[in-house]
Amino acid sequence: MDSCLQPVDLFNELSVEDIESISIVPAEGNKPASLFHEPLIEAKSFPSLFLNGDHTYDAVRDDSISRCDYYKARIFSADPRFAANTSHIFVAKYAYECKKITFEHINKS
Repeated sequence: MDSCLQPVDLFNELSVEDIESISIVPAEGNKPASLFHEPLIEAKSFPSLFLNGDHTYDAVRDDSISRCDYYKARIFSADPRFAANTSHIFVAKYAYECKKITFEHINKS
């Protein structure tokens, strides 16, 4: 998962407060929310990939799937749209790393 865009060990670079401060602009009168707590953010961010707005990571499944396995399945699937969309690949990597950092920080506390 190393990349030229981010350090190998993001845990030492970012704190949970940094991650939770990433927010989207809310509607008038609402509080800002973390980008990763927004329901169906993947479908909303990439409508050309999720034409019906379903089958995202947040979708209800019979069997649970890890975020890493979900993104691998998307990128290596027979549908070339996900592998061809570099923006989606970078967002997937970023989302995976942020969730991993948050989880590791909580477990170390």
